[in-house]
Amino acid sequence: QVAATEFVWARRFEAGSGWSPAESIDDDTMRGLTGTRTAVGVDDNGNAIALWARGSAQLWSNRYTAGSGWGAAVLINSNPPSAEVREQRLAVGPSGDAFVVWVERGETRDDIWGVRFSGSTWDEPERLDSFDAGDKKQPDIAVDGMGVAHAVWSQADPDFENIWANEYAAGSGWGAPQLVEPPNTDPLEDGDADGPRISANAAGNTFIVWRQVANDWPSVWSNRIDPGMNWNPANAEL
Repeated sequence: QVAATEFVWARRFEAGSGWSPAESIDDDTMRGLTGTRTAVGVDDNGNAIALWARGSAQLWSNRYTAGSGWGAAVLINSNPPSAEVREQRLAVGPSGDAFVVWVERGETRDDIWGVRFSGSTWDEPERLDSFDAGDKKQPDIAVDGMGVAHAVWSQADPDFENIWANEYAAGSGWGAPQLVEPPNTDPLEDGDADGPRISANAAGNTFIVWRQVANDWPSVWSNRIDPGMNWNPANAEL
């Protein structure tokens, strides 16, 4: 008897032709593991990257190449079966570079990991945070037209949850994580920051927004980085 298993399917829409027939893009030999939490992104040439989680520890992907169709599903993280991954996010740049970030449970805390796709292969996953005071959550990722990516997440630091970011630059890889939400140790003027979301345009102008508690009131804050520059001071938006 075969255990019940969910598989990942896809359809493609093309202007003038409509929707293609549905087809499985999963590895259907992986019986007994549930595939859920899907995501997809498309570049300017019509190539697509699909992402899904299988079980609690595996992240899988498949690539659609314009003119050729879907390839073979590949495992993009090599974590042990006991690991737990969640909150994965996918971003595909105009030129086809793709990035995935996720929360992974370490020995004592939740950490932020990421992996890059370029050309035809995925790199080895890397840990993107380095400050180990507490758990991290709610990652997001954006990539611009030059292949530069920015990852962002909420992190439990000694006083509050704060917003951190890391940048991937082609040729040099991931940098050092940076605090993009200026902390304030006065509990009347600062509070937990969470729910970050990030977006970048083709020229590299990148924005983060998040929810911030200050003076006992939740509000929406933002920060911006331009190519070759540092993050600006955070701005409150009421």
